[in-house]
Amino acid sequence: MGIPFTCPHCGHYTNVQDRFAGETGPCAGCGKEVTVPAVITPWNCPQCSNRMPAGTDSCSNCGLAFRQPLRPNVGTYDIAEDALTRAIVPVGRSGYALVAGYLGLLSFIPLLGLLAIIFGVLAIRDLQRRPERRGMGRAIFGIVVGSVSSLVFVAVLIGLVVGRF
Repeated sequence: MGIPFTCPHCGHYTNVQDRFAGETGPCAGCGKEVTVPAVITPWNCPQCSNRMPAGTDSCSNCGLAFRQPLRPNVGTYDIAEDALTRAIVPVGRSGYALVAGYLGLLSFIPLLGLLAIIFGVLAIRDLQRRPERRGMGRAIFGIVVGSVSSLVFVAVLIGLVVGRF
C-alpha cells in the first residue's frame, strides 16, 4: 500500500513502502533529512472535502475513486493550540471567564465590579467542570479587579455618607 507523506521542507509529495515507517532519510525533492511518519495520515477528498481514513481508495461520501493515494493533510492547524491566536481570539475559553475579564476591565463603573466577581466565580466553577477549556487567568482577573473596585466604591460611599453627618 505505502505511506503517503509530504516533505516539511519543500512540500514534495512522496509515497514510500510501509517498511520505511519511522525511518529517516533524504527527501527526493530537496535532499534534506525527513522522517517517514509511523502512521498513515488521513486526508480530505478533493471533490467533497469529506475526511478520508488513511489508506482508502475511494471516498465514502461522494464515491470519487483514487488511482493513487491523495496528498495527505500536512501540518493541520488547530487554532485552539496556538498561544498567540488564543491571546487575541477567544477560542476554547469559558464564556463566563470572558465576561468576567471584560467586566473587570470596566469595573471602574459602579456595580460592574460586583458583576465581575460573580462572573469570575461562575467561570471558575465552569472551568472545574470542563478542564479542557481555558480562561482561569481572566476569571481571577475579574475577581481581583472587581473586588478592588467594589471596595473602593464602598469606601467612597462610606466617605460620602459620613461626610454629610
